[in-house]
Amino acid sequence: MAGYEGCLEQIHVCGIASAVPKRFIDNAVFAEQMGGKRNKRQIALTGIKTRHICGEGQAASDFATFAADRLLTRLGWNRDEIKILIFVTQQADLSRPSTAMLIQRRLGIGADCSCL
Repeated sequence: MAGYEGCLEQIHVCGIASAVPKRFIDNAVFAEQMGGKRNKRQIALTGIKTRHICGEGQAASDFATFAADRLLTRLGWNRDEIKILIFVTQQADLSRPSTAMLIQRRLGIGADCSCL
């Protein structure tokens, strides 16, 4: 894959944080829609019995901001020294601007940070 190769030095994973909604739903409630046997089989195959559900007005950026704020505080990092913010999701808040830019602003990260 010419053009897609490169070497990035001095990049390390220094910590991981997560956040999930407080509300959750039992996957068994979908038995009527999916059929009881299929629902039970899906739960058995995945091991997922419950799913966390966002509340009204909550979005992916809310959880990412919460988790990132805790992580940055725990690591004691100066937010103005962060030069790149990468946010990966299946459900962005908006198509434009990038959700990473919303998170950057909420976290108080400097304007010279690249956001993806």
